[in-house]
Amino acid sequence: MASDIPCFKRPAWAEATPGFVRKLLRGALIDGALVLVLLVAGELLLRTAGAGASALIFAKDVTGGNSIVLNERGLREADFPVAKPAGQVRVLCLGNSTTFGTGVAQDATYAKQLEALLNDQAGDDRYFVINAGGQGNAVSEAIEFCRREGLSYHPDAVVFGYSPSLQAVTRQEGAKEVPKTAPRQGLAQRAKRAVARLMLTVHRNLHRSYLYAWLDHNVRKRFYQLGILQDRLDRGSGAVFAYAFDAPGVDVEEVEYSYSVTRDEIDVLHQILEAKGIPLVVLLIPSRFEISASRTDNLRRFPLHRVRIDPLDRVQGYCTALGVPVVDLRPPLRTLRRAMFEGQSPWDDLYTIGDYTHLDRQGHQVAAQQLRDLLVGHGLIPPPTATEPAPAEPAPTAP
Repeated sequence: MASDIPCFKRPAWAEATPGFVRKLLRGALIDGALVLVLLVAGELLLRTAGAGASALIFAKDVTGGNSIVLNERGLREADFPVAKPAGQVRVLCLGNSTTFGTGVAQDATYAKQLEALLNDQAGDDRYFVINAGGQGNAVSEAIEFCRREGLSYHPDAVVFGYSPSLQAVTRQEGAKEVPKTAPRQGLAQRAKRAVARLMLTVHRNLHRSYLYAWLDHNVRKRFYQLGILQDRLDRGSGAVFAYAFDAPGVDVEEVEYSYSVTRDEIDVLHQILEAKGIPLVVLLIPSRFEISASRTDNLRRFPLHRVRIDPLDRVQGYCTALGVPVVDLRPPLRTLRRAMFEGQSPWDDLYTIGDYTHLDRQGHQVAAQQLRDLLVGHGLIPPPTATEPAPAEPAPTAP
């Protein structure tokens, strides 16, 4: 018996497309190849025509696009004999990454620019300025370095570069001495930390790419401008810690304790050098948002009205009480920035790109000029004397 149910033809849209998987894979390969070509083209374009793009490159052996070359002692310095040659004047520079020169070339650091300024005036290689800055170094590490090998270089003067980021390092050094009594982290917490470390490692490796570094910098900059990104004010690392912002989670007593440690350590460093007859000078390096009230300098939109401690004023007070000379970079940097705003001087960030801690080449130049004026002006090192040509021998007279 024939069925009374009508039979409908299957619509075309329900039919399987011949070779669908093959076409899908071919399209994905074409799109992937196109994206790869665009990435390579963007990378090559930035490497060849991107003005200043190399300054965004940071890795273990590169800082701001400049190679990091260390000598046999691990210093960012050319090899030199420990014994000081006769007639040579040596200045030893200690400090953290702001002295090491993160973001600039070796010859652009304030140590090497100071050396060049002094030798230009002396007319020879009489002065040798040793860059013993180390990334993340605290005052305690500067003291240890002096005791271990710094004094063996027989410096005529020592410069210690202080920046607010040192306070967080001092806090971390103190935390190492406290026994850990916190309960063991759970599996989820350990996994979270492992993922964070992995992402940080990937991020650092990708920062060898000009395109990635350029995109990362510009996206972050825009997000800060829009308020999407905001730095945590209760961070225990970086320069933020030193200002003790009036914000939830900020432990003012902890910040104050780190300053008391810094005061005592500067005193110890001063006593060690004073016993050897070596003068100490402290170079105060401000954060970028301290040199003007413009948003141009407060790139990350820190609420400066909530600052409870001025790091440079605090350390300057310690040095004054100890009789340690100070070079405060705030006045010259503010004067220079004002001249830039008024169009009297060409614009320069004075700090490395997207950074509020590390000076750029011109910022280091200002530091070198101020140090030269103090070291020579206060008689802490012998003044440069231009080498005068020897008088010509008189011409022999004819018999």
